[in-house]
Amino acid sequence: MSALLCSVMWAGAATDCGPLQIASAYQNRAPAGSQVSPDGTMFLLRERSPSRILIRNVSDPVGPYVYSFGTGDYFAMSPDWDVFYVDYGWDDNVYVRTGGYHEWELKIEASHMTSGMRHGRKGMFMTRDYLMLPGQKHAETGTAINTIAFNVSDLRSGSLPSNTTDPNELLEYRALNEYGDMFCHGTHEVALSPDSSLVACDETYGRYVKIWNTSDLLNPDRTPVATMGSWGDYYAAHKSWSRDGSVLAVAHYRNCIAHLINTTSWEVFAKIDDPGHGNNYVQVAVSSDGSTVYLASEKGLSVHRRLDYTDDTPLTERYQRVALDKSGWTEIMLINDNLLWVCVHQHGNVVLYGYGGPCPDCSAICTDDSEYCSLATIGIGSFGGEAECSECSLSTPCVHADSAAPNANKTECECTCSAGWAGERCTVCADGYTGSDCDECADHTIITDGKCVPCSIAVHCSGPTTAVTKDGDSCMCTCQTGWEGPQCESWSTGLVSGGGSCKAGFADADHVCDGCAASYIGDATPPTTCTACTSEEHCNGSADSVTDDGSRGQCVCTCRNGWAGAACSECADGYAADEAGLCVACSDAVYCNGGGVATATGGGCSCECDASLQGDRCERCVGGYARPEASSATCRECTVAAYCGGHAEAASYTPAAEGGAAVCECKGCSSGFVGERCDACAAGYVGDASPPSTCTECTIDGHCAGGHAVSVSDDGGRGACACQCKGGWDPATGCGVCSAGFVANGPDACLECTGAGHCSGHAAQVTSDAARKECVCTCSDMWAGASCSECAAGHVLAAWPALCKACSLEADCSENAASVTDDGSRNECVCTCKAGFEGGSCDRCRAGYFVSSTGAGGVALACTQCTSADHCSGNAAAVTSDAARGLCECTCRTGWAGARCDVWTLGASASGANFSGTGFPALGSRPVYNLLSPDGTRHVVVGSDGKAYLYDATDASAAPVLIDGAYGEGSFSADGELLALQPYLFDASVFGGSPPYSPLLDMGGGGFAEFSPDDAEL
Repeated sequence: MSALLCSVMWAGAATDCGPLQIASAYQNRAPAGSQVSPDGTMFLLRERSPSRILIRNVSDPVGPYVYSFGTGDYFAMSPDWDVFYVDYGWDDNVYVRTGGYHEWELKIEASHMTSGMRHGRKGMFMTRDYLMLPGQKHAETGTAINTIAFNVSDLRSGSLPSNTTDPNELLEYRALNEYGDMFCHGTHEVALSPDSSLVACDETYGRYVKIWNTSDLLNPDRTPVATMGSWGDYYAAHKSWSRDGSVLAVAHYRNCIAHLINTTSWEVFAKIDDPGHGNNYVQVAVSSDGSTVYLASEKGLSVHRRLDYTDDTPLTERYQRVALDKSGWTEIMLINDNLLWVCVHQHGNVVLYGYGGPCPDCSAICTDDSEYCSLATIGIGSFGGEAECSECSLSTPCVHADSAAPNANKTECECTCSAGWAGERCTVCADGYTGSDCDECADHTIITDGKCVPCSIAVHCSGPTTAVTKDGDSCMCTCQTGWEGPQCESWSTGLVSGGGSCKAGFADADHVCDGCAASYIGDATPPTTCTACTSEEHCNGSADSVTDDGSRGQCVCTCRNGWAGAACSECADGYAADEAGLCVACSDAVYCNGGGVATATGGGCSCECDASLQGDRCERCVGGYARPEASSATCRECTVAAYCGGHAEAASYTPAAEGGAAVCECKGCSSGFVGERCDACAAGYVGDASPPSTCTECTIDGHCAGGHAVSVSDDGGRGACACQCKGGWDPATGCGVCSAGFVANGPDACLECTGAGHCSGHAAQVTSDAARKECVCTCSDMWAGASCSECAAGHVLAAWPALCKACSLEADCSENAASVTDDGSRNECVCTCKAGFEGGSCDRCRAGYFVSSTGAGGVALACTQCTSADHCSGNAAAVTSDAARGLCECTCRTGWAGARCDVWTLGASASGANFSGTGFPALGSRPVYNLLSPDGTRHVVVGSDGKAYLYDATDASAAPVLIDGAYGEGSFSADGELLALQPYLFDASVFGGSPPYSPLLDMGGGGFAEFSPDDAEL
């Protein structure tokens, strides 16, 4: 029999030239399964000879393997490829590998699983939560085996007891349902969806396929997401999901059929029926988007590409076989869309293959000009033997062709079909032809240039068309509404501007321009002209917007504020026309210019003017009055008091000229006043109000304090006087207070605050306080104090140079210090040592610790605490270290002696191993076990006869007391209040009272009893 050989093939290339050898790989190996890592960077191969698992890089599929380890029979892996490998061994045991690619760490004995019967092997799989072993029937007895599940988190912990035979003691063990409705019973293979949310398994030995939610597997009332089949005699064996999860492919056992299932609707959308595989077990793989399907069997490997199809396309015609290799493939896995791994029945070495890529060159094999080698017979590396050269002629393989010739690489015979014929080999009638010889025109065709041409909208109708039919010797187009002409090329009615659009202003209604567009009005129905509605033409130019009335008969104006009427030609209520014909509001401010009271009068408006105004709209001053400003609403009498504020020598009036205004001129402004109306203060003067009633001259004596001003002027706004001060004085205070950054230096001088003069030269910033009495220093880093003359916290004063330096662990302490700061006086750095260390730089061990590691110069690097348990055999009352910190010194409890308190002085060794009975009165047998209470005052000794006695460990002459019962080993609680001697628990606090001492509790069993350190558990 031929050996099974594996190969890796390039897949999904643009060309369809079949499998091509690219490298040697995996010599003489018989594969039994494979998987791809979730990130697509590695793939796993399961080999049978030798039995092992290989993990390889996808980027170097034939290079050195990344990991290799031995294995058993079938296996499953966690979806994340993180920590699990599960092998169903030939010995019926399940082995679990955790923590990466290491040796087996956990074994589930066969005796743990339903009387040792084998469960589903190829159906075994792992979700993120459970390891599932599908149920089966026993091969010999026919007994049903329930499906069982293990909790993955428990498997990860490796906590399965190795000595149990009780299935109920397994992590999580559960039989789901009885045979007949159990999960995945009788399955050939199970397939997890790419996101591990769904699992597909064939049940009842492939009669149908069920899809289950993996989160619902342990629910006794679970129902499948979908049930596919029944398939009849088509046993559903091998299943494969596309990487995007949109397609599930099911290949059937012992036939050449594969069904492709849409995972949204769960309906079969395509069927691949490839007789080339015969009655053989078929495996299937699907590209990431389901566009390419690979089928493998002992008959070979076929490649099928999805075609464009409609709902009416038969299921078997939706994919087309594009390549066939006859080398006898038996295993298949799509690593990614470019790499296909397969196994082959063949003698010789295993090789690596690529699918697609450059077409093979057969010109060196088939040397005759008329020969070619087809894909079905091309030799595949060392597998296919010699290629078969076929004749490329008008009879073979071309049937009804005008010419036939091989392509450039001689991988195909290209046929040029005769008239009426079509197809790859010119074996079917071309579109439009019929008859046994394809020489008759079909009913839906017409003869054009001697050829049968089918009537079609694309060829015979240029405009919008609903249908085309044959009409005698021509094709007749049925036009859409509004179109006409032999090819539906023209609009049937309406006014068009050409190019298939209406003239400006006309509307398109079903391709008929028989109405005006929105915001247009027509001259008739239907219109011959359509005029745009505009504000200028239809609304007196006074509309905010214009549209039509809906019937396209007249324009509708939306008038601006103040206008009314259909054409916006009238003033609205509350408005009146002014001299320019514009509508203005009939109000005091607008119509009467703010100088009178407005009154509406029958569509008009009248003004009752103030005493100083006259005119219809109060627009002019009365005689002897003038407007102070052109924009003033009222007029003032032209007098010094009324018009010039009383600050002029005289006022001169000039009546209004034609079209002009009256003028009043103020002459000879009073001292300190300026302006046309003498209503402003002159430069160097300040006023008391605006306009001012008085203007006061600015002087140093009158407005600047202390004689500290150089000069004085007004502030530019004539509101205050501005003093120009001598150096250091603040102008804002009239030169009466020092400026910021200065302090008073006697009554007549201000001294500037400086870093050198006031802050020891160590300030980042210097200013003065609010009272201008003291300078305020903001110190630089490392400095502190009012004059920055002290070191900051955590710093000390260096001897030279005279600077502050920061205390640091590196410079001032050893590595045994936890922190460092100054000593408070800023003279020395002080180190806070880590536990166990002391000294100025934490370079030696403290009392109670000894040096366990030293560095250069004997400096202590590690200090270990002296404890009774570690250094005094647990029998010390006190422990410290010697002066040199080299040894621990023990102060032993009563009854113990020796440098490490390991010598028992009250009659026998502490462990009881060497008890002879000497010194233990009343003990009637050989001492076999003893223990002391935590405080060292009570000594319990158990003899070989099981009797236990209580001794006073501080007084060897005291009489012992029998503790009631027979005992094993035990312990005191940490507080000494309880004593546990298997199988009893005693109240040790009553020891020393009246004997005998009876137990509080019979705990059952034997062996050893021990308290937890916190006494919370026993």
